[in-house]
This record gives sequence, structure tokens and C-alpha cells, in this order.
Amino acid sequence: MARPQLVLDVAGVLVTNFSPQAWSGFSSGTEGESLVSLPQRFKEIKGDLWVGKMKEEDFWVWLNDLFPELNNKVDRSWILQQLQPLAAMQQLETWSQHADIHLLSNHRIEWLTHLLDPIRPYLKSATISSEVGCCKPNGEVYELVHTYLAKEQAAILFVDDQERNLAPARAIGWHTLLADAEGTWMSRVTAFINENK
Repeated sequence: MARPQLVLDVAGVLVTNFSPQAWSGFSSGTEGESLVSLPQRFKEIKGDLWVGKMKEEDFWVWLNDLFPELNNKVDRSWILQQLQPLAAMQQLETWSQHADIHLLSNHRIEWLTHLLDPIRPYLKSATISSEVGCCKPNGEVYELVHTYLAKEQAAILFVDDQERNLAPARAIGWHTLLADAEGTWMSRVTAFINENK
């Protein structure tokens, strides 16, 4: 039997998500929209940003035009500071001894490279939406990742922190697990690997 296949989301599973509190350090000022509206406005362009239709430099122009009070204080370096490794990152080496690990993330590769480079020896594949032009929960991106999985009969577990992203994985026969903020999901991954190795 093939090694178990572990497919992991990145943001909210291996690294932190963007926190609304992160924007609190900026003055809302009197011009433009209030930064309170940023999460809602970000949803309007997030799809294009995640799949690469919007270039990263166009995102910064959009952000600073919409919120002139930022005064160009927010750029890639600021974003990189917001993304921090979570505890699961330390488990990858151990998990990789008995499972093939694959990443599937809606994100910008430019914002993740510094976090992914140290763990690449433990990965079989990394599918980042901005590189492949589609994102979860579009079934196409799951089918793409499926081509990287072991061809023999193998148990497959997909971990994501968003419930809406789990259904397409179940539809193609993967087991799924919702990552909780406390990290208790990690023990279930270890159990899955041990049961299927």
C-alpha cells in the first residue's frame, strides 16, 4: 500500500492568517474610506489577487488609492511580517517520514516563499493559487493536486481551516479535517498517518 498522502492548506494551518487587528496600527484618518471597511473591500478583489489576474504591484496601488491614509506604509515587507509559522510547521519533518506531504493554498507565492523554502525538503508538491490560476473551492485545483498524489491505492487526508474548502475534496474521495485554531487537529493527522502507514 502506498504511503498516506497529506494535503495541507497553508494560511490558518501552517502559517497565520491575516488578522483584522493587524490593521489597527494605522490611523484611519479623515480621507478615503475607513480602514474598518478594508476586510470587506478586500473580498472584492481577493479572487483576482489569489489567482494572479491582479498583479501584486496592482494590489499595492489599489490599496493605497483606496486608503490614502496608509501613506504607502503597507508593502510586501509589512505583509511578510504578518505571516508567522504556526506549530504545525514543526511537525512536517516528522510527518514526512511516513507520509507524502502536499500543499494547496489560496495565496500569493511572493508572500509565502520565505516560509516555504525551509520546508521544501519535506514536501512532494506545493500548489499555490497565484501560480496555477485557480483557487479553492474550485474543483479544478483539487484535480490538479490529485495528479501529484501517489498513483497506487493511498489514503488521502486534506486539512483546511475553512469548511467550504472541504466539500470539493470529499467529492473526489479525500478524507477531510477542519483545522481548529487551538491546533488539536495535529494529533488527528498523526493518528491518520499511523493508521495508514
